[in-house]
Amino acid sequence: MSRITSTVSSYLTVYKTTLVNFWHNMTPQQYASILIFVALVGFIAMRSKAR
Repeated sequence: MSRITSTVSSYLTVYKTTLVNFWHNMTPQQYASILIFVALVGFIAMRSKAR
């Protein structure tokens, strides 16, 4: 069990480091595309709610 926990922890650390580096080196166009994607997902979620 300890090996599994260690492996998962290692993978999560790599993913965290990669995402943080991406976030800190993001261009304005990449930031805008993320904002547009979040807005579209939110819009679709709000439109598909039950009436």
